[in-house]
Amino acid sequence: MTMKAVYQSLATHVATHPQQLGNHESVIGMIYNCYKDQHNMETAEVKAGFEMLYSLLSGKSSDETEEFVDTVCALCSEHEKVAFIEGIQIGIRLAQEVNF
Repeated sequence: MTMKAVYQSLATHVATHPQQLGNHESVIGMIYNCYKDQHNMETAEVKAGFEMLYSLLSGKSSDETEEFVDTVCALCSEHEKVAFIEGIQIGIRLAQEVNF
């Protein structure tokens, strides 16, 4: 992805998602959202994981299954966001150390 495409993605995201100070969304959070919009997270491993999860939940009611899967997805999404943000922060610190 070119820098121009990244910039355009960020500009589009900012235009369509005005910052809401009540949510305390940070700039780095917006960068994460743009990254997520541009990259398909549904890899073969993720699909296989969902197949395994659904097979483990067979026999449960549809409501129970969806509640469980929704909870797992929310936890995974939060973990992914935290890891992305921490990775950016570590990269910035590394750049500062190298240029020091």
